[in-house]
Amino acid sequence: MKSITKFFPFIVLFFSIASTAKVQAYTQDSTATIYIMRPTVIGAAMKIPVSINGQDVGKLGSLKYIKYTVPAGAVSVKAKMENADEVEIQAEAGKMYYVKMAVVPGIITVRISLKELTFEESAPILSKCKEQGEGKAKDKSKRVKEPR
Repeated sequence: MKSITKFFPFIVLFFSIASTAKVQAYTQDSTATIYIMRPTVIGAAMKIPVSINGQDVGKLGSLKYIKYTVPAGAVSVKAKMENADEVEIQAEAGKMYYVKMAVVPGIITVRISLKELTFEESAPILSKCKEQGEGKAKDKSKRVKEPR
């Protein structure tokens, strides 16, 4: 019985690694990645809500992008402020898609438009943006407090 308890942690580790590899392989083969970019500073104080297939994926700030993994198939990217706009994408597994959000001043807030771009069109835009949420300390305990 003692020999089984000695090897039990190794058996659990083996099966957890094997099951994780299967999940990752399945995920990579059946999903696509969508980048939604906002490369302008117009309306910088406003974060624009973005949804994919009806699910909120975040609020996009100025000079930021959201990276989101979706299942292959029909994908609807929507954003809404003073107006609403939508881009329909037929996502193929293993591919990346790029959506640019253009922002212009509106009557009350800002008006937006979404446009799908090619990789060549999106590369210089994406290099100017940071991932939404990047640069913020998520764990407050990691912040250094100054002595009084």
